[in-house]
Amino acid sequence: MVKVNTSNVNASADHMFLQHLKEGREELDSPLVTTLLHLEQAFDGDSQGYDPSVSKSRWLSTLLRAPNKQTKKTKAPLSDDDKKKMFAEFDANKDKALSIDESSLMAPTDNDRYCNAAVSVMCADTDGSGAVEESEFLATFESKKAEDGFLSCYSKYEPMCHGTGGGGPYEKPKEVEASKDLIAAFKKADKDGNGKISKEEAVSLDTKAPNPGCTADITVRCADENGSGDIDLVEFVDMNAKPGMMNDYLVCQSINGPTCVKRKKEKKEVDYQPQQCKALFAYEHVRKKCMRLQPQICGQDCKDVIKKNKDNMDECKELQKAICYVPRLGPQPEPLPAGTAPKDAKETVVTVCIARRTYGPYSQLWLGVTQPGLPLPVATKLNYLDCPQVKAYPGMELGVYRGARRLAKWTAGQHNEIVLVGQTGKDGENTTVTGESFHDEQVQRPIVCHTAPFAQDFGPLRATIAGKSWYPFTDTKNQYPKGSLDYLQCEVLALDRKDSLKHAETLQLWMPERNRVLFSVVCDPMQTLFLLSGDLKAQDAGYKALNLGYLKWE
Repeated sequence: MVKVNTSNVNASADHMFLQHLKEGREELDSPLVTTLLHLEQAFDGDSQGYDPSVSKSRWLSTLLRAPNKQTKKTKAPLSDDDKKKMFAEFDANKDKALSIDESSLMAPTDNDRYCNAAVSVMCADTDGSGAVEESEFLATFESKKAEDGFLSCYSKYEPMCHGTGGGGPYEKPKEVEASKDLIAAFKKADKDGNGKISKEEAVSLDTKAPNPGCTADITVRCADENGSGDIDLVEFVDMNAKPGMMNDYLVCQSINGPTCVKRKKEKKEVDYQPQQCKALFAYEHVRKKCMRLQPQICGQDCKDVIKKNKDNMDECKELQKAICYVPRLGPQPEPLPAGTAPKDAKETVVTVCIARRTYGPYSQLWLGVTQPGLPLPVATKLNYLDCPQVKAYPGMELGVYRGARRLAKWTAGQHNEIVLVGQTGKDGENTTVTGESFHDEQVQRPIVCHTAPFAQDFGPLRATIAGKSWYPFTDTKNQYPKGSLDYLQCEVLALDRKDSLKHAETLQLWMPERNRVLFSVVCDPMQTLFLLSGDLKAQDAGYKALNLGYLKWE
């Protein structure tokens, strides 16, 4: 076992090549450039500087490498002896009963461990003694039915602990134990070696997931204890902790995970994108050659394309992978269940986007459905710009909570809706909610929403499409004089999808009465929702792009 410092995780490594690749350094162009120039020579005999001594395969394979396949190992269920041993380990005073203080040791690094321990004791304590005896502990895990019953109780109350902090007599440990295998697994997932697993890197944690991107997003959200948006080594150890009455990671997965189901991936709509050449190559003359080759080889069989020299076959196939790459509209999340709807009620979907700032774990929000007694949690550990989707029906009441306090509520309407949870007041201390409902015109036009609290004081932002003179939004009544976007307002972009697939337009949002662009949004047609973001205290103005369905009603 290895001791891991919980206050300063350091797992950095030197990955200059990958960093240069992300930055588009020109020297990395040369191997791919030589391939492109050599293949062009096969068409018209003009080599223009091809250097056959440059090895291209090693570099190109790095660009095209697929992730390694991983296999999941199933864990054997705990025996009664294992459960008794676990009970004895946490029974610090050896009185044959787990108090709330002792139960908090099951998740020593959780931010809300003391409140969560109180919930776990309440759900397992069948005789009302205020502690969990060994028999009650064993009964909690004696069968799947018993375990599901405990989990149902724990999941019902646990969200109300969000933001309560640690507490109790036992301090957060300065070190936790981790096996060498666990540390090796962390380093394998941490591909850039910065000591953190990002949402992109988290895809490798479960390559067989039905919707890998969605699963990675939920994994990071559930494992992230400090609100950083990624997983550090301590959090990775915590999410792989041994079973017990407190496992917030699994509870979070059980509530939020059902959104990541397998859905059909859309077919490729075009054979190539000229902008791919701009992304791959830095020099303009090479970009032009790339765009000249695209219509000749993309969507074609290399056997039909290469007629002069069959030795160019491999180069043709390699270039097809690089310059003919076209993203497809990937699988979209499935709306989360929200209890039982009344008989014959119309089914709708409410998309709730958090447009108020959350700073760390103590300001995270959760979404619940109002019902007799306590609300039913449907989405938890929500941070700024998270957008859970919920199955709803007209008249269903949703509440936005921080801990046990309800900040706002929303009543579902007759159609699919986008609901924005924003902030008001000098320091954003108050919560406000607005909703938008858009009719689906079957044109697949994306939606943009103003979700940047820091920009609300500027008033409506003037909207234009870079280099174009036409209206940016489908609502032509929205004029400033040609369109504007205010805080907590959404609009459908007036973009032609086929044109966008060839060349993505850029939406510009200008500060009123100033010749300054505050937001530049590249309208990638593979995304359906764009959320403006930023915080003058922490980050520059930007945006978050999401691929969500059910945003409009038919």
